[in-house]
Amino acid sequence: MGNKPSSSSQPTELLATFTNDEQAQLKQQYTKAVGHSSSPDKHSKTASLPRATFEHVLCPHVDEALRSAIAAQLVEMSNANNDVITQEGFIRGAYSLARENKEESIYSLYTKVSPSLQQFVTQVIDSALPFWWQGSTLSMEKWDSNENRRACKQLADYLVFSKPPAQGNTLTEDDLFSTGHTEANTSWNEETTQNVSADTFQAWLAGNMEFSLLIDILICSIFWPESADRDKARTQHHFAPAMDKPKLPNTDSFSNLLDPYMYYLLTLHMPADCLAGTHPSKAVPHSLLFSSKVDGKSWQNFANNIVNSGALVIVIKTSDGAVFGGYTDEPLQLLTRWSGNRNNFLFRQSPMGLWDATNGTNDHYQYLCWGKKSLPNGFGMGGQFDYSGLWIGADFSHGHSKAGPLCTTYMSPRLSLQEEFTIDQVEVWLVRPVPIDENNPDARSQGSVLNHAEEMAFLEMAGRKMYSKDVRDQKQKDTESS
Repeated sequence: MGNKPSSSSQPTELLATFTNDEQAQLKQQYTKAVGHSSSPDKHSKTASLPRATFEHVLCPHVDEALRSAIAAQLVEMSNANNDVITQEGFIRGAYSLARENKEESIYSLYTKVSPSLQQFVTQVIDSALPFWWQGSTLSMEKWDSNENRRACKQLADYLVFSKPPAQGNTLTEDDLFSTGHTEANTSWNEETTQNVSADTFQAWLAGNMEFSLLIDILICSIFWPESADRDKARTQHHFAPAMDKPKLPNTDSFSNLLDPYMYYLLTLHMPADCLAGTHPSKAVPHSLLFSSKVDGKSWQNFANNIVNSGALVIVIKTSDGAVFGGYTDEPLQLLTRWSGNRNNFLFRQSPMGLWDATNGTNDHYQYLCWGKKSLPNGFGMGGQFDYSGLWIGADFSHGHSKAGPLCTTYMSPRLSLQEEFTIDQVEVWLVRPVPIDENNPDARSQGSVLNHAEEMAFLEMAGRKMYSKDVRDQKQKDTESS
């Protein structure tokens, strides 16, 4: 460990490992909790914190069994006899959970809670994700709704079963579509129903970035709940990206197709510049760019919105209820070839999964084309023409997801329940707009379908009236008459 202090070092040494803001918040949180206690010496500099008060004041959002385990760990660090937490124990506990031997400390929590690993993961998600979601600046979700309970279980299954500490046999396409992802490693599946050993737990945690970050969020919510720089916290995944409130009919949620649990997983795999703005005091909010419920089930509207907009999350719901999609990092362009980069990924909501292009065998990251007789017309990600990992046809009614057994670009399985699917709904989220060129503020519109006479004529011949064209023509007439 070199000169790095251990949790047995002096509190002043441990405090020095934290930033000035973190030190101030540690002291503030302890003082706040002590102030709510009924201890007669609560105004003394040496006042201790009753364990029950710590749980009630600083951990009301944390699962009951989990907050009891955290409190017990702080009591142990305090070396006190009366089930209290001293300021020294509070600092040592924060250091142990956030800095030194994190894997051992988290395993200690797990053994105190003593459920199956899946139950422990669920408790952490329940406790951490609502705090993370505050960064979205949207109103709080109904966390106890049936939809969110189901989504929480899907995320817990993904975090536990899709990432065993040792890989088993190669999964078939049907295996990859099965809930739980457990067929190739039955010993891991059996072990998760029991108390997992320390070595196995730490090997699993070391390879599970998504869950490790949830632990970080949980610890921050107790010891460092305020952030002086929210954008920095967003790039560290401690807060959700800022989001514009979408105007969707018949729902109080931010999306008809996504939930905060799936969105958490998606944001972990986005580049940092999708999570916060480059200006230190202003985040770039994610916004709903297109919704077939609002904008109509129209290829014209869909294509006109996505071309040259920026980094996008495109989500599809099929007529049989499957929800899946992809992230495109580079702006989509009207091209007759594949484009994009390795930051792209595909995802599926249930059973939850996410696949990037790290191990792919080609560079067929994204494709957008229409109005061409000699080429497929539609939007695609991965694989090849007529055999894509994800494909939306230009009729905007049908698509496919094919893998044999894996997509050659993203190494993803089939995303839909059947290879060919019928589209029910589509949403597109803009997560990083194309920068505006001050010398050419209309650059965004250069990629619009309305600027391509050939494509526009093709769409109108196909019976798709160009309503946006009418609006643009009217604006031009208004300008000429003024």
